[in-house]
Amino acid sequence: MKLLEANERILRVRFPEVLRRIRDAGQGEAEFAFEGSGTRRHLVLKMGEKELHPYGRANPRSLSQRWASQVEYKKSAFYAVSGFGFGWHLEALLEKLDKDNFIFAGERNPLILGAALASRDCSTLLSDHRLILGTGEMGDKFFEPLREVQFTDIRHTIPLIFSPLFSLDENYYEGFFTEFARNFDFWRRLYRSNIRDSSLWQRTTLENLPLLLTSPDIGETRNWFSHLPVVLIGAGPSLDESIEFLRTVQNRAILVSVNSSYRKLVNNGIVPHLTIAADPRDDTGKGYAGLSVNEVTLVCPFFVCPQVVQKFAGRVFTWTGHNALSKLVRQRLGYGEGSMILEQGTVSACIVDLAKLWDCTKICLVGQDMALTPKGQTHTLDSFYADENRVFGELSSCRFLPGNTIDKVPVDEPLFVYLKTFCQVVENYPSIDFINTARYGARIAKAPYLEFEEAASWLGYGDSGGVRERLSTKFKLPLKPSQADREMKKALKPTLQFARKVFQWSLQAALHLELLPMEVKEASGRKHEAILEADRQASRINEWLDSHPSDYQILFDGKTKAELFRCREKSKTLSATHEHWERVLKNREYYWALVEGANFLTHRLEPFLSRPSCS
Repeated sequence: MKLLEANERILRVRFPEVLRRIRDAGQGEAEFAFEGSGTRRHLVLKMGEKELHPYGRANPRSLSQRWASQVEYKKSAFYAVSGFGFGWHLEALLEKLDKDNFIFAGERNPLILGAALASRDCSTLLSDHRLILGTGEMGDKFFEPLREVQFTDIRHTIPLIFSPLFSLDENYYEGFFTEFARNFDFWRRLYRSNIRDSSLWQRTTLENLPLLLTSPDIGETRNWFSHLPVVLIGAGPSLDESIEFLRTVQNRAILVSVNSSYRKLVNNGIVPHLTIAADPRDDTGKGYAGLSVNEVTLVCPFFVCPQVVQKFAGRVFTWTGHNALSKLVRQRLGYGEGSMILEQGTVSACIVDLAKLWDCTKICLVGQDMALTPKGQTHTLDSFYADENRVFGELSSCRFLPGNTIDKVPVDEPLFVYLKTFCQVVENYPSIDFINTARYGARIAKAPYLEFEEAASWLGYGDSGGVRERLSTKFKLPLKPSQADREMKKALKPTLQFARKVFQWSLQAALHLELLPMEVKEASGRKHEAILEADRQASRINEWLDSHPSDYQILFDGKTKAELFRCREKSKTLSATHEHWERVLKNREYYWALVEGANFLTHRLEPFLSRPSCS
């Protein structure tokens, strides 16, 4: 079927998966019809010999508006709504909602959705940023548009039944409401983690820069290990029974450990070729404490725990990802932007981008349980988690999901986030084949479980004997202290100057607003010289930020991100009778957020630029 051009154009940009599913549905069996014209054009759905009119036979907008008027609205809520139909009930709902509300409309049948979009111009509805759309089979692709949602304003998820469409397939829509709540929780956790940890990431990046600045980028290993399989080794409970399997295959595949599984391997005489670490917290360093790393290469982003970088100094490959600070420093020094490896909430997910980079087409998962054992064990017993009595979790707080060898396995909230991430990663890389060896682990779609003997046969009989030597050819001597000092100053001086100016002007603007005379609150105050001066200061700050986009991204990526989140939360409670005074209240919060963020950044940058040059 041919969609209306205006509808297709928006789907192509906002909801490409929806467009693909509509196209894949083709013509299909006629389960629907459209009758009437103009405002009386209505949708007819056929159920056997019966016909259903979801919007009635008269004025469909009128019925939708009556339905929407009965909805109990909450501020800052995300509504999951059954069915798209002709979109009239969604339009009526959006008319009632404010800018802080969102709708996820789930439509069971791509064929019906396509017919509606071929018949009616829904471009205004589809372009509304508050509407998210999914159709057909539910899974990671269905809910992927949640990635683009700004979760700062959302506090509630509310299932909302539009009965005429819900009744077409109650099981589907009940499942949609359940899966929506789970996926919402997953994406919100990732979003808020990004805000919470932003200042920590920037602090560790600055600490790591002197050592990592001239470390080779992982992109330099492109196509090095074509067709060798990769074994990714996590620290799940199943690692305890995987050691003999790993001994069998250690010379036939590239062995890559995460930080927390490294100790178990080394204590059993297995030395991985590489280890990956990405978390900035001290726990990351505990995975390597007291152990030799002489033959092992580290792959990490710039914000990883500094203890890990120091331990592997001279044997490190880096990636920059979305880290604005490391990208800009590398660019200013002529090293290039660096590679994009997506961390996605769990270090294990990085392996897929690495395998694709190396042209590896097979990944075997070992110790990637993504679940607790029936007794509640969360990690291998030979780990720092066990040392700290953190190796067992509470089964009562788990949800039970399909397992590899047993019907249901317990998955706590952190592991649920990792599981959803990994399922999506596997889905997004169809050119790579996956298997999973975690006997009591959670099932990962498209990563079938194989017993160890079957897994060894699946890996084949390649030779990974030259991997270590090839990796070592890229390592260079670190910069001399004097050279590193000069390089850092050259790269960071413009950003420090930018941050100082932001701090100075934002502080002036914030204090100006704090000291405004009270009479400017009234309607007549909108033309007061103090208000006009405030507007001039706002223009100056915004022009400065706009003219330095790269430096502003560094400022934003640090403490500013969390401060602006706080600012937005507080601004929602601020209102005033007169528009100019409401603007004053909200700008004041914004300036103080910039002051805090710029102060944080300058205090981290100044030690690099003010210290005496090394001889």
